[in-house]
Amino acid sequence: MRLGAWLHDKLTAIGLQDVQVLQTEGPQPVVYASHSGAGPAAPTVLIYGHYDVQPVDPLGLWDDPPFEPRIRDGMFWGRGVDDDKGGLLGAVHAVESYLQSSEGSLPVNVKFLLEGQEEIGSPDLAAFLREHRGGLLAGVDLALSADGSQISKEQPGIATGLRGAVALQVDVRTAHTDIHSGAQPARGPLCFR
Repeated sequence: MRLGAWLHDKLTAIGLQDVQVLQTEGPQPVVYASHSGAGPAAPTVLIYGHYDVQPVDPLGLWDDPPFEPRIRDGMFWGRGVDDDKGGLLGAVHAVESYLQSSEGSLPVNVKFLLEGQEEIGSPDLAAFLREHRGGLLAGVDLALSADGSQISKEQPGIATGLRGAVALQVDVRTAHTDIHSGAQPARGPLCFR
């Protein structure tokens, strides 16, 4: 079973509504689901995650076949166990647990957007978001990324903000000789006062 279909079935089974596997311009679909039982006055949280994984090569780095998960030393080992299956399933199971313990209600409305191209830079995600911003994705108050990692074996991690990647080069020109802090250089391009 393809992972998009598995996620569709899982999200349907836990009680989410409007579960869909939506095609993108690329080969991997977006899986969407919602739960609007909190009502129109409640905020709506979009939970983002991805179900694709890095390629398996080089195979020589694996002790076991990469798509056959194993438990070793109390930890799961396999391709995508951490990035992003762990975070994605953690969010799905949190919503499932809340729905089961609260007789099918949530304190907020929830929308899931699970994509299959994150590991190659999400080339079709922007177009998908533009296409659906007035429909399926309308009314979102907060986005939560289920993609992340744990700080340690005992401590989960929650990223409170991501700002993207920035690269830059800083060239600094200083005095021609060593200078004691607080001293003024006798000569040079910079003058400390």
